[in-house]
This record gives sequence, structure tokens and C-alpha cells, in this order.
Amino acid sequence: AQALPTTAVYVLIFLNQTVTLMFVGQMLGTEQLAGYALGNSIFNVVGLTLTLGIASAITTLVSQAYGRNRDGNDAAKEYQKGLYIILGLGVIPSIAFQFMEPLLVHMFGDPLGVYAAQFLRPSPIQLVVIIANVAMTRALQAQRLPQVSIRGTILSTIACPILCAFLAPYGIEYAVIAVSLSLLLQALVIRHDGMNHPKCIIFNCKWPVDENI
Repeated sequence: AQALPTTAVYVLIFLNQTVTLMFVGQMLGTEQLAGYALGNSIFNVVGLTLTLGIASAITTLVSQAYGRNRDGNDAAKEYQKGLYIILGLGVIPSIAFQFMEPLLVHMFGDPLGVYAAQFLRPSPIQLVVIIANVAMTRALQAQRLPQVSIRGTILSTIACPILCAFLAPYGIEYAVIAVSLSLLLQALVIRHDGMNHPKCIIFNCKWPVDENI
């Protein structure tokens, strides 16, 4: 039962991508759909695998720290350190995504490579928000409070098709912005609900935590 909310968060994050893909295909055409799918695949392989694999360690480190000291300071230190490391690693693919168009056009041709590059250029926004969502979800799981993330995840899933309906017709970049905004809503709601939950200590610790505590 503890794993169900965390699983739901991951499933719905990728469901948002699927919903956006459907809007791109319906509103922009098959070539843009293929370019979006290619860009999304590169984003998942280069961006997410590099960062989210390391995010798995947050659950272990935070839960161990939380077990040692229930006041939350040790756990908050581990959470914040983990988040800093993941965001730092995210800089590498984020920079690479801005300069990949010549390589993509060479490998996949025009317009497919161009459309994939249009996906990748604004995708660092999405990457940062996904990292934040996953880190918070892992921290909640470590405190045995995964249910706190459910409301934000549901609201994000509802918001995604609405945002896509308004933004996707303007191009692939705007479709990426639409899914990024829906994930940002998720992150903000999870953060808000965590800070207002009486048992969620980590989010209520000051940022950064004093290393001398």
C-alpha cells in the first residue's frame, strides 16, 4: 500500500507525456508527432536516466536519517544534498539539448531532426520539474507519507489536457511548455500539502539546513 501513491506519481508523469503526444498528433500533424516522439525518447534516455536513477538513493538516505533522528534535520540535509546533486547533473543534458539540432538533422534528416530539436530546447524546464517531483515523492516515501503526493498528481493529470488544448496548436515547443506547466502544478501542490501536513517534517525545515545542527 505504501508503494501505490509513489507508483501513481510515476505513471501519471508519463501519462502526461502520452496525452501531450496525442494533442501534438491531432493538432500539428504526423511529422511533428514523429519529431515530438523522437525528442521525447532522447529526453527520457539522456535526461531522465542520468538523473532519476540517482534519485532512487534519496529514499534510502532520507529514511535512514529519519530513523536516526525524528526531528527532521538529518533527513532534510540528506534530501537537500540529494536534490542539489540531481539538479547539478541535470545541467549537463540541459545544455546539450540546446545544441543538438545539427546532430539530429544529420542523423534523422529534415524536418524530423528539426522537430526533435524543437522538443529538446525547452525541455530543461520539464527536467527540473520532474526532478523536483521525484525528489519530493521519494522524501515523502521515506517518511511513510506517500499519500501526500496524490492530490498534486491528480490535479496535474487534469490540467495537462487543458493546457495542451490551448498551447499545443502553436507548435512543439508550446506543447512541451504545456506538459511542463502541468508538472509544475504538481510540484507546487505536493510542496504545499507536504508543508501543511503535521507529520511531514522535512519540507518544514529551513533551506538550507544548518550543517552544525
